[in-house]
Amino acid sequence: MKIHDTVLSATIHSKGSGGNIPDGRNACRAIIVHGQKILFTVLQQRQQYLTPGGGIDNHETYRECIERECREELGIVVGARKPITLISEYYDDVLRFRNLYVQSDLIHEHAENRQTLEEQDLQLQGLWVEIDHLLPLLTSLQPHQALFERQPEFIRQAIACSPLREAYGLAPLFGWDIESLRQKFPHVPSMRVDVEYISTDRACNLIESNNA
Repeated sequence: MKIHDTVLSATIHSKGSGGNIPDGRNACRAIIVHGQKILFTVLQQRQQYLTPGGGIDNHETYRECIERECREELGIVVGARKPITLISEYYDDVLRFRNLYVQSDLIHEHAENRQTLEEQDLQLQGLWVEIDHLLPLLTSLQPHQALFERQPEFIRQAIACSPLREAYGLAPLFGWDIESLRQKFPHVPSMRVDVEYISTDRACNLIESNNA
């Protein structure tokens, strides 16, 4: 298998988890770099930084998901290109989330957005972050559910874990050391991270598998 035909696959387990129940929500996330900056969405009510994206709809490809979500959230037109990372998250022995991180090109910044009511309540906005400052920023974050939210425990865990997930999602692009990355996040609850390399086709199939 050629290295350029693979993606990094990182699996995050809450303490004691090791199950393999295919019950997750599949999503795609756009890695949009312009010059020395990368685009994030910020959910201000959660103090949460995420790469743009969201859940894949029925019959969508990962490219279609990326392009739709970026337009809806931020009013930007992008072209999705190459997947580089697949992150799977287990909470309570259940596969809750899969996120496919995809390098994408910014085409146009001033389209009309169509944010959901939840995104509006969470005060979602776009923010360009200096790449040199990105890892220190992610390691300093302590996101949490908004004061008006009453999320189940696994969602609260996922919110708290999101800086770690984003770091693993972006690590191959920026050359961050995978072996030492987990130790840079002391604020994240007890999690185990397993990593391997899988084929790009397999990663895409996993994301698109339950949307037929």
